[in-house]
Amino acid sequence: MASSSKDKGKGKELTSTPANMSEKNEGEGDTRRTSDRQLFFNLALVAYECKEKPQGHVFLRVKHFVGSRSKGTDTKIVPPVAPNEAELGAHIGAQDVHIGLWVGMWTPTAANYATKAVGGRPRGDQAPSRENKRQGRSVEQLIQSGEFTIEPHNKAALRVVINVKQRDGRYYVLKNPDENGLCEATTITTEEIFYAPEYRDDTLTNKEKRREKAHERISEAVDTALQRAREKTSRPESYKNVIPVDKLISNVRTVRRLYNESRVEYSVEKLAELLTILKTMDGDMECREVYRTRRADMDEFLDPQTPLTNDMVIRAQNALQVG
Repeated sequence: MASSSKDKGKGKELTSTPANMSEKNEGEGDTRRTSDRQLFFNLALVAYECKEKPQGHVFLRVKHFVGSRSKGTDTKIVPPVAPNEAELGAHIGAQDVHIGLWVGMWTPTAANYATKAVGGRPRGDQAPSRENKRQGRSVEQLIQSGEFTIEPHNKAALRVVINVKQRDGRYYVLKNPDENGLCEATTITTEEIFYAPEYRDDTLTNKEKRREKAHERISEAVDTALQRAREKTSRPESYKNVIPVDKLISNVRTVRRLYNESRVEYSVEKLAELLTILKTMDGDMECREVYRTRRADMDEFLDPQTPLTNDMVIRAQNALQVG
């Protein structure tokens, strides 16, 4: 296949047809034991090695997400697998940028392992039910036995991401980077994904359960990241590194108890203790400011029937902020 180098960080320009895009090594793939390899497995239990992805959750900035399906014919430039600075400059809480979570890899031969038709193409000729050594087994079992296939390195392999903000359950491949190194993202199916280790349960022997677990772990990763971003951006500067969250929760529980006890039986001592604790939650607050708080947020965290959450504690702090 003919290819020409582009500017550094933008990838390789492909001038071939999709059938020639793979540029893979000769052979059907090699069967060998894994040591320190970074192996991504698809739902059919075939591996693809990806050394470039850092461990953990990697969020990448994307130029834009496109709804149309990727068939390879519109792939003009394959970006480097290793993320560039522009992609890694993603802030998950930013409102005006597109963010993707890197969850796996795609290759032009990925559909060969599909257990059902993909994009109008027939069922893959290397689907697991046609190779009994993979049928009904788990990634863990295959690795322990050494009986698994590693798909050869493919120069046309693309990174797979999900849209962090839309959360629509669709998966995308990154390709055609612009002059800044940001890629466009077009959709693929779960059958074509080689999943990163972070998003797999390697003990599962059922394909549908592997698919569900991958979606579950991806959703958990996004939820956690979004929650941290919200807490970081919503917390007033004056509260940063002042009181640990566990201490705040303890204080709020005490406030709840004193508040509700004082409602049942009026007690000057309990009210005084209540105000003392509120003062410790905000050193700048004076007693009179208790009555200037936002009623909704205060009622929420004072309600004994409402489970405490970190987000609720932060809102309670905001309600006690001197205005």
